[in-house]
Amino acid sequence: IKLNVTAAVVGLLAEIAEGLSQSLKRRNPRNKREVRSLQEDPTKTFVQNRPRRMGLHFVLEQVEVEILHEADSKASLSSKSLILFTATDLRVDFERREHIMASILIRDSSFFDLSSSRAVQVIGESLGGGEKEHPYFVRAKLYVDEDSDGPTTIRLDVNWGSIQFLAMPSFFSSILSFKEDVKINLEKPKTESSKSGKQDLLDRFVSLDHDVNFLLSAHADAFECILSSKDLNEYVRQAGSHPIGVVTLRWKASLTTSLALDTLRGVSVPWLTLNLDGKFTDIEDAGLFKDFVTRYLSQSSGLLAGSDEIGHRVQNAFTGRFGLAVSGFQVIRTTIAAQVLKRHSKSVSYKSSTRMCFVVTPPPIGEQRVTNPIDLELIYRAAGASMVPLLSDKTQVEISQLISVDAKFIDILLYISQSSGGFTEAFKTTVKPILDIMKNRDPKRNRKELNASKERATRNGSIGSLSRVIKSATTLCTIRLEGFQITCVPGGATRLNESPIIKVELRNFSSGMAAVPLPTGGRKSRTRSSQNLLAAADTMHTTVAGWIVCEISGHYHNRRLVAWEPFVEPWTADLRFGLDAVEVLGASPLQHPGHAEVKSPTSNSTPLEGFGSSALGEGKTDRLRDFGRLFRAPFQASLATKETTSDNLYISHPDFCYLMLASTSRTTILTAMHARKESEEEKEARLFSRLPKREKIDWLVGFGFPGRENGETYSATCLVSDSRPLNVNITGALLENLSGYIHTLKSGEGFRKVAPHWIRNDTGMTIRFQEVLDGDRIQRGEVAGKTSVVNGAEVPLTLKRSLSQTCDPHRAYIFLEIGSFEDTVGRIRHDDFDIQKGSLSSSFFFKAAAKVPVDTVGVHRYPLDRNSETRNESSSSGSNSRALGWIIVRVALRDGIKIVSVESPFVLKSTADADLICEVRDFNGLSLLWRCLIPKADYQKNDKKHQEQLVSVPADIVPFLHGGSYSFTVCALPRSLSVNHEAELSSFGGEKALQVNTPPPFSPQSIASGLIHKEEVVLSALHPADDLGATQDVHLTACSFRIGSLSGVRAGVEVPEQRMLLFRAPLAIRNCLALPIAVQVRVKRQGQGDRGQHAQGLNRMKTHMSDWEDLGVLECGQSVNWTGADSTQKVHLRVRFVGTDGENSRKFPDWSSAVFIPAEDKNPRSSSKSSDPQSKVFARMRVHDADEVALNLSVAFEQDAKSENADSAPQNDIRSSSMSFSPGSRAISIFVPYWIIDSTNQDLEFFSGSAIAGQLGHESPLEQRNKATTNVTSSLGLAELFDNETFLSIPPSRSFDVLMLEGATRLTVRKRLSRQSRSLARRLTAPWSDPIPLQADRLSQYDITVLAPSVEGERTVDADDLRNFNRFILRSRVVAAPERFGGSFGTKLVHVVNRYSILNELGRDVEIASDFGLGPSITIRGTGVPQPFHFNDASPMRLRFKEFGWSWSGKFNIRPSRPEVTLRLRHKMKGLSLIVTVELIEKKGATSTLVFRQSSHPPFRLENHTMFPLHFGQASTKMNSEESDADAMLLPYQSADFAWDEPELRRRVLVVKASDNPNLPQGFVLGRFQLDKIAPGTILSIESQSFAGEIVAEGPTRVMRITDSSMPSLSLSRHDGLNDFQHRPGDKRKANVALSVKLLHGIGISIVDMKPQELLYIRLEDIQVEKRLEGDSDFVSISAGNIKLNNQLW
Repeated sequence: IKLNVTAAVVGLLAEIAEGLSQSLKRRNPRNKREVRSLQEDPTKTFVQNRPRRMGLHFVLEQVEVEILHEADSKASLSSKSLILFTATDLRVDFERREHIMASILIRDSSFFDLSSSRAVQVIGESLGGGEKEHPYFVRAKLYVDEDSDGPTTIRLDVNWGSIQFLAMPSFFSSILSFKEDVKINLEKPKTESSKSGKQDLLDRFVSLDHDVNFLLSAHADAFECILSSKDLNEYVRQAGSHPIGVVTLRWKASLTTSLALDTLRGVSVPWLTLNLDGKFTDIEDAGLFKDFVTRYLSQSSGLLAGSDEIGHRVQNAFTGRFGLAVSGFQVIRTTIAAQVLKRHSKSVSYKSSTRMCFVVTPPPIGEQRVTNPIDLELIYRAAGASMVPLLSDKTQVEISQLISVDAKFIDILLYISQSSGGFTEAFKTTVKPILDIMKNRDPKRNRKELNASKERATRNGSIGSLSRVIKSATTLCTIRLEGFQITCVPGGATRLNESPIIKVELRNFSSGMAAVPLPTGGRKSRTRSSQNLLAAADTMHTTVAGWIVCEISGHYHNRRLVAWEPFVEPWTADLRFGLDAVEVLGASPLQHPGHAEVKSPTSNSTPLEGFGSSALGEGKTDRLRDFGRLFRAPFQASLATKETTSDNLYISHPDFCYLMLASTSRTTILTAMHARKESEEEKEARLFSRLPKREKIDWLVGFGFPGRENGETYSATCLVSDSRPLNVNITGALLENLSGYIHTLKSGEGFRKVAPHWIRNDTGMTIRFQEVLDGDRIQRGEVAGKTSVVNGAEVPLTLKRSLSQTCDPHRAYIFLEIGSFEDTVGRIRHDDFDIQKGSLSSSFFFKAAAKVPVDTVGVHRYPLDRNSETRNESSSSGSNSRALGWIIVRVALRDGIKIVSVESPFVLKSTADADLICEVRDFNGLSLLWRCLIPKADYQKNDKKHQEQLVSVPADIVPFLHGGSYSFTVCALPRSLSVNHEAELSSFGGEKALQVNTPPPFSPQSIASGLIHKEEVVLSALHPADDLGATQDVHLTACSFRIGSLSGVRAGVEVPEQRMLLFRAPLAIRNCLALPIAVQVRVKRQGQGDRGQHAQGLNRMKTHMSDWEDLGVLECGQSVNWTGADSTQKVHLRVRFVGTDGENSRKFPDWSSAVFIPAEDKNPRSSSKSSDPQSKVFARMRVHDADEVALNLSVAFEQDAKSENADSAPQNDIRSSSMSFSPGSRAISIFVPYWIIDSTNQDLEFFSGSAIAGQLGHESPLEQRNKATTNVTSSLGLAELFDNETFLSIPPSRSFDVLMLEGATRLTVRKRLSRQSRSLARRLTAPWSDPIPLQADRLSQYDITVLAPSVEGERTVDADDLRNFNRFILRSRVVAAPERFGGSFGTKLVHVVNRYSILNELGRDVEIASDFGLGPSITIRGTGVPQPFHFNDASPMRLRFKEFGWSWSGKFNIRPSRPEVTLRLRHKMKGLSLIVTVELIEKKGATSTLVFRQSSHPPFRLENHTMFPLHFGQASTKMNSEESDADAMLLPYQSADFAWDEPELRRRVLVVKASDNPNLPQGFVLGRFQLDKIAPGTILSIESQSFAGEIVAEGPTRVMRITDSSMPSLSLSRHDGLNDFQHRPGDKRKANVALSVKLLHGIGISIVDMKPQELLYIRLEDIQVEKRLEGDSDFVSISAGNIKLNNQLW
């Protein structure tokens, strides 16, 4: 069956159904009462027949219903497809005999969204649920029992399979669109009779004249709601194929609903059978209670209190129960993929549309949980009754309702950073559009429907809508949670191995709440004795009271110990609150309904009279007495505490419903009541002795309402108390974690790219690791994969967590395997074996002797053991007896990442400028065990990878080096030659290799650590066989370095032993100058045979100098190593400055003078006698600039690290420790004491007692500025300056000039005009500025003024030049230079910047003039870019727009004491004015910015609320010249912003004049006002009685309003003087709030260090904090009864 449904079709079917219904009503009896009357009256024409029997059974192979939206009613082809419903194998069975039974079976059913080109399944059966439990997806059964003498029972059971719901905004939009179309088609004019006969659903239910029981049960095998992170419609249109990240909500649910109506006529199945609780346990008791209520109410007089009107009677009673049980609720992060569905039948559809669904396909790393599986139970109970007046049929309905929530432990993972496909994108893409669609419904139509329903209810005498009944009902709520925990993890929900950060936990959470409407009139009566006045109010506000009791604790993850540590120890909090939902939450107020009341009998007789005890049977009388005590409890409480009046003998309609609810749900309501120090009997008595409508406040107090102190009423009240002290632990590990996370966030990466673990291989061999699985994961059949890592590589270490596993820290372990002898290249000769370069073996010979922890921070040593498959072979060969060595595993914490480094205990390092070849051979040289290449170090590159050339000796070979059978040899390649791999070394001869001693392991004979031995070696460089060139010597210093502790020796912390053989160059040269330099060296030699270090003193041959050897060009901070001479030979050194283009510098064109570098001092004591950096200087090189001005360059030795017998810490490693060594035995630096950094972009000249080199050149200032503009990214290699926080800020887009200065004490500056020659510059001079001291001991800052030079008869500047002011305001700062710029030698940086920069944000060019506008002006372009700005800040300024007609502004000064000035600019020809703010943004120690912008909040505004124009303006200094000052006109009922024209005047006065007023002369002065001194709220004194004025405040603006005196004040007319009962929810009114915190046991703070060890404990007891907001008043009170400070180390 194929059905096409539109809104018009639905309207037509509804009209047909209504006609059939009316026809059946006329032909058949209306209800059971008419049936019974027809049966009893034989004169009626009704003949009783046997029950009609009917059966129906049909099967449909496939049903398709397509919902369309008709864009044009004339043609169906213009319809738009919205939704498609399909059902396969639909089976319907219907049978009617004595009862009605029906069932529906659907094998497959789906809803499709048709918004895109394909039909996308939105609701359907999940395809990934495995085998089905039942072949039918939907199973429904209906049972109806229409017994004429008993109640009507309706039972409906519905069962679903695994439901999948794909949330799509287009699907919701289609549903709402179709719903609106149906409403339009159903709307039609109706007659008054049809309107009056129409009843709401609630009216029909409570008006039934027979008992009804309705039972509904629904169960779903599984439910999954999918929230996509991408637009699925767009994904389908583009035919996407990649998986989509989604957030799914999964659970199993069962729903039970029961609704019962009892007409209180006869003894039928009573309503209490559905809601038994407490003492009422069986059907007989329920029947007795029903009879008791009926006869009890019939004996009451039914009179209202204080009235003669006839009372009310109870018509019907009803109860309802809604139960929702959810098990296994879980939020999961996973992925989905598109899948095309197969169509079951092609004959039913005339349109060919591809149908598809999205199936959950977990990613390879597995699904990731957001919450743990949660079990939740929600129960809603309601009890109500309908009452009618005795002389009327108008029905009133009231209910009392109870909500109970019970949940197990809830664990939520909160991810700090966002990621693609996560919850944030899912919310933006899916959830937020759906919410917007629901909100964007037509509000006018909704209000129209609401008003129509209210009008219909009033006309028909309806009881009101169901929402009104629920809102005005007495509401109770109780919540019970085993626990609630939120764990914060850093990543963006992309991995299952996140390291947690912090968690907050609530244990034993319990809460109870109660809500009841309170009349607003009752809120004004501040005492409880006036409760009877509550019924007189018309407007009611829902008041909520509640309490919360839970245990709070907080833990942080100590990443070093891999454990949770508490920072908030378990603390029990008791919170009580009360609030007005209308004033605080913005809820709608309620109208008082005028509740019905039923009077209680005043006689002492019991309601048992007239029952007939004999008829009740034995034991029934005692039960009825219990019922009687239940209903007499409220009246007995009133008689015991108050005078006996007629008012206290009445029970209201809502209270009657509350008693019904309390009788059926007594146990649950007791859990919602606030716990007091009372017995259970007293608590149960309090349950029935206080009624919510009679004693509202007393009843709310029982549910946690804090009460009212001193009779005060607050919109919100909160009271917090404790039962134990709140202990907070502040530990060193917590502070370390916080600093690490803050650093990670500031770095810009966030946590998005942070992997919890990384593993690095530095063993010299290939390693393979595998995660150690726990027992649960092994039982599930999980197998851990193996990952191989080559030497020198690092990979993320993935430790997978399962979905059921929490994010608690765990100690993870891995198994390590290490490669065999043949697994790495270089182990054997490649000319003997055919092994490709870089090949790896699949066999792993060794393994770590124990599992390796990767979560615990520390350093450990693990012996090597043979793998099981190679152990037998080695045992048979007899090689199992030797030591196999060990490896070192280091777990370090760096910026929140744990680095697991697997290292060899022996490392090689080289700082030489030649490639070295290292080999391990036996002593006879026949057997080669291992060979490696150590590439040359390149310190001219900033990449540490090229500067640190480290090679790990394979861990299994290390024991051979000290066994006595193998030796370690080294040979070198020529410095000009380099190779890429050991395989290229077969063409070189190995006869020139030299044996070198390696550092021995720790032993009782050798316990020293640090640098234990140095050895000078000379290597003859190898040459290829076809190279006949001269032999080249490579001089090296072999340094043996060792750290760790001796095994077996008692020590605080045992550090594994690590050794290094460091090959250092004899000479290292570092450039610490501002410019690049070319370096040349040569050495003094003695004869031709001098080749060893012992030649000095033995050979008296004639010495000679070698040729100069180029070492390359060094940028600032770079260094070069040279191995052309040993450390005992003197080396000749000279340098030359190089330009940025690589050619010789134009400023310094020649080589410097040459200096000798002395031999290395073998006495370590002499090198450390003085700590003065200048004592390290041993020579100075002199270089001249183009103008023959000399510059002396200092040459000094760098201080080498003291490493003899240094203590080793656990976090130290051999690699980082070796960085403290200088790269050469003789490491020298070339530096100058001062750098002058000029970033002013001005042509300045500096002087320090003598001329400073490098200031004159052949480039004009214009050429330099153009060059700087085209090459703004050039920073001369000084980018590190930008990162120095103590330095003045240099924008990267700005260029700067650097000068170098030798020793000086003062520095002065002046402006110059020519760079062509120094003689011309002397004729065009200006005065020098004040001196800048250079020898300050600490950071210093100075402001200086530079006067511009002037030449008689010539103009030195243009009118549009920014530098045309007569003086330049500059700022300088002297700071210590970074180490790479010579900071270790005392170099200082003198930075000179502009004192001010100017920023024009007005969008148009502005002219600025100084000296009262008499001097030349400059133009500031409106580009919005800061520009250097120089002016005399001691003199005033003026400004105007650079457009014809704009006048100069008044003068104003710029000073830090007044950083902002607002003034008015006027265009007199056009009558325009603009308020401009000049703001000085002062930056401490840097350039201050002067900003011109349009004022967003003018200081004043004038408003003319009269019928006549006004003139206004600022009065001049002469008070008799006001006539010419009021130059601006303000038209009637207009406003104008205003600021002072002359802000510097001491007395600023505003003049206001009247114009075109027939009652006043032209130009009549209405007043002179000093607006700065008039406070808001002041009534102005106007000279004319026809006008009135006042000053009011609107934010920061003072508004001056001029009005007609005959009209009321605008401020008074706008005041909202409405009463409280006229308050609307939309009004913004301040609510009175009271907060009280009473911590009797106080707060304790514990300070713990990193050991951990407690240092201090601070305790504050009896803490009381009170805060009250009453209107505009704010009261705060804080007190502490006792304060203690304990020293925990005592």
